[in-house]
Amino acid sequence: MFSKLLSLGALLVGSSLAVYPPAYLSASSAWGNGCEDCGYVAAFHTGAGTNAAILTNDTNQALLGQFDQTYWTFNGFSSVYSLYMQPTAESKFQNYGNVGINAGYTTAGFSEGDEDGLLVWNNTDMANIGSWFALCPTLIPGYESAGVQAQIFWQSNEAPSEGTEDCTPIVIHGAFE
Repeated sequence: MFSKLLSLGALLVGSSLAVYPPAYLSASSAWGNGCEDCGYVAAFHTGAGTNAAILTNDTNQALLGQFDQTYWTFNGFSSVYSLYMQPTAESKFQNYGNVGINAGYTTAGFSEGDEDGLLVWNNTDMANIGSWFALCPTLIPGYESAGVQAQIFWQSNEAPSEGTEDCTPIVIHGAFE
């Protein structure tokens, strides 16, 4: 009887943990209007173990990733790389934080959005809980010769919800669909 209870308990626990297949993350406008630079999440190399998160329409540059408990990790590197969120104080845009793809399990707190399949990051230190990201075409410091990149930023609730002249609010899809 005890072994049957253990088996039933293992079945219930196992079935309550969702397992998602590897996926490409893609972006779209948060407000449903056009977004020319929206595309797939990719990495722009900025140093040893660090990359800026950018968007590309080139599927050969897009990164395949996997949800790993509370991390979003990426394939295609020689070791584990994951989404990295940096506080807004470190960003060149007021009320926007840097998003990177860095070595290791760098930033926890990612989850599935409320029935909408969006990738959400919950961290009260960033003054925003939810799925607000922004696309800010910009020159990446130290790599200006590469030209303007469609860089992804975290948008705090201190930023205007409709975005700014420099940044367009976006949502990230694909993780849980």
